[in-house]
Amino acid sequence: MTRGRKRQKFSTPPRDIVSKEPAQKHVSTPTRAAVLGAAYFYEQTRQPCSTKDLATIFNILERTCRRILSSRRARQLQNLDDPDTRGHPRTLKNLEADAIASYIDNSTFDEKGEDWETIANKSTVDEDARGLLRVIYWRRVKEVADIKTYVAAIRQDHPPKRRTHRIEWYIEQLELRPHGVHWRRVVWSDEIYWSTGPRYTKRVKRRRGERDLVKNVQYNKNQYPMPYEVEEFYIFAVISYNFSWAIQYNVGNKNGKMNARTYLQILPEL
Repeated sequence: MTRGRKRQKFSTPPRDIVSKEPAQKHVSTPTRAAVLGAAYFYEQTRQPCSTKDLATIFNILERTCRRILSSRRARQLQNLDDPDTRGHPRTLKNLEADAIASYIDNSTFDEKGEDWETIANKSTVDEDARGLLRVIYWRRVKEVADIKTYVAAIRQDHPPKRRTHRIEWYIEQLELRPHGVHWRRVVWSDEIYWSTGPRYTKRVKRRRGERDLVKNVQYNKNQYPMPYEVEEFYIFAVISYNFSWAIQYNVGNKNGKMNARTYLQILPEL
């Protein structure tokens, strides 16, 4: 059943090129009975009659005529005395769910964090597909386009001056050390902050596997909470070819930056 629904999703044309003409209605019960009766009459009288001739006479599609003859069912399902096992019709159609998925793909990061009801109202869905429950939206969009709500990936947005300086440094160092063996005598050192406490990360709606795309990454300078709300662990780490070393230290001030006294205590052990 799931495979058939996915196939139907890919065969559905975009909303911009959907024909404005009404779709062909289901064949009514009298027409179905007439098709079966005419086919029975020609069969008993042994007169030639094809499905194309029957479709032309009753003004229906030829494949619809073949389905009626193969099922040998004169009544529509809703007119049968037997229980209808098809289930209730879907509240949100595949075309509407695909429209919501297209809106999410083309929206900004802040718009991806809005609730499902707001996204459905801003997309190009019909009036009948608005005002539904949240669970209906995310289930149908997940089924059609594999879009769910995920925790956004966080990146610190560095100033343009710092980014330009780092790119220039990369180019200069690659010219000095073009091969990997030239980097064996280089030692990398940095301060690592491990913080525990509330994080102001957003939850965005995206497809699976698109976590690191720029449109799905949270670039927010105010994403970190106040210093008194978290506990931080400071570690000074050094890494190089076949060598690694780390030490935990106390920063010595309230702004989170290492002072000279703390650095002089780390140097002898390093």
